[in-house]
Amino acid sequence: MTSATLPRAELIGGQRFTRPERTPHLRALVDHAQSVLEAGLRHVARDGCVLRDADVLLTVQAVAIPDLAVYRGPTCDIPDLIVEYRAESTDRLFFGPKRLAYGRARVPELWFVDASRSLVTVLRLGTGLDYPWPAETFASDDVIRSSAIPGLALPAGALLRA
Repeated sequence: MTSATLPRAELIGGQRFTRPERTPHLRALVDHAQSVLEAGLRHVARDGCVLRDADVLLTVQAVAIPDLAVYRGPTCDIPDLIVEYRAESTDRLFFGPKRLAYGRARVPELWFVDASRSLVTVLRLGTGLDYPWPAETFASDDVIRSSAIPGLALPAGALLRA
């Protein structure tokens, strides 16, 4: 197998996690979320950008590949907001070691989208480099207001449907 055919993998806490291939439905959800976030960002952060499936260097032992990494300015260091979609068996990784890696890297805000349950879980960085628990959850009719990107507000439903 050549490096071009190897599945992409994340490195979290020095451990390699193969990133599962996205289903057509999940790709469509991420497509829609990306366009909604880009439109919202144009109104509040003209220099902002939304990167899809980008390698995000968190630490020397942590490289994540979030579905969407949102930056409110032109620099692409640590994202202001990460949006991850639930794929089969991603809950344990996201809410365990990945959440800790994001916290240590000081990612201010995480949105975990579970389309099958029609819920978006929002984690906002606390003072101890972790995300206070329990996290906030938003249903389809709720509006999510980003604390990391002032002025960015989206209906949760926009992230839950393609």
